[in-house]
Amino acid sequence: MLHTVRTPGDLLSALWRARWVAGAVLIVGSAASVQIALMQPHSYESSALLQIDNLQSVNPENDARTSLASSAWLEQIEARLMRRDHLLQIIQDYGLFADLSATDNEKVARLREMLQILPVSQRAPVYGVEPAMGLLQVIARAESADLAATLANDLAAQLVQLNVEIVEQRVQETAAFFIHEEDRLQQQIARVDGRISDYRRRNFDVLPTGLHNRAEELLQLGVSIRDIDAELVALRRKQASASDRGSALERQAAADLERQIAVLETQREALQARVTQIEDTARLSVTAEAELAALDRDRESLREQLAGIASRRVAAESQQRRDSSMVSDSFTLLERAVPPDYPTSSQRKKVALAGGVLSVMAAIALALLMEMRRPVIRTAAQMERITGLRPVIDLPDTAPRKTRG
Repeated sequence: MLHTVRTPGDLLSALWRARWVAGAVLIVGSAASVQIALMQPHSYESSALLQIDNLQSVNPENDARTSLASSAWLEQIEARLMRRDHLLQIIQDYGLFADLSATDNEKVARLREMLQILPVSQRAPVYGVEPAMGLLQVIARAESADLAATLANDLAAQLVQLNVEIVEQRVQETAAFFIHEEDRLQQQIARVDGRISDYRRRNFDVLPTGLHNRAEELLQLGVSIRDIDAELVALRRKQASASDRGSALERQAAADLERQIAVLETQREALQARVTQIEDTARLSVTAEAELAALDRDRESLREQLAGIASRRVAAESQQRRDSSMVSDSFTLLERAVPPDYPTSSQRKKVALAGGVLSVMAAIALALLMEMRRPVIRTAAQMERITGLRPVIDLPDTAPRKTRG
């Protein structure tokens, strides 16, 4: 910190004393800044204007929850336009930065600075409502006027084409999703049909389709059992009245009765076993029918889902045809970019202004450095401020007069 330069007056005095050196630094620095600014290449700016109509995401059901806002839609398009491989292709097509020894990443970064896409809102912003973007400005900056206009028009044309491709891609992805869902549901329905067929085959005897003649069979079995019971009663009566102590003929007749009774009892047991089997099957039929009904409900649910997916796929195809006729109107080129008449010399102005500011700062710093190397108390105020002593007499420094010869 300089002890002799503490006030603006001291600073002005120091600058005045070093005016010749500071002035020389200021003049040389300013001249060098102007020369460097003039060496900077011209920068031309050109812009194309696009009108935005019918900008919305592809949504077959027009569900607002899945629709993309126009700003998000434009961000998607801009992100694809400004991706690295696309910018490298532009650099290669137009031979940009051919004389610049830079890496591909540096060239891509410079080209991103040269290209700009700006949405223009056509109405005042409303709280909670996204501003409507009616216009889109595509700006390109280059070292020549023709190149700037060409880049702007090319970028605008690519933007329109990319919008068409994105819409078609989203519609195709939506249709592909529905087709995939249809295939998945059809496979599930086929699996359920297989389970139903296998269940019917394994449980045919207990299902209603296999029991439609069982009631008649039970009735016939009951009649047969009653007939056998009647015959058994008659045979047992004969057996009771016969005696096994009679003649040989009577004993033979009793043995025949015994065999007939045994045969009838065997037949009755077989018929009764069949009746029991049919009754057990009828009880199992209730459970089997419930399980089969559950499988049928699953199949019906899958068929309803398949019908819904099919209707949504048809809606997506209709949306695709509708978008094919509307998408060309999403971006309309209102104004092509033309070569500008004059360059935007902002870069040169910035360089010249920065050089001038640095020259002024260098001049001030040099004056302060000279004052620091020779810190002399030059005024009564400095004397009182630094030492605390008030001078009694303040004698000015006057140059001696030259004597005439």
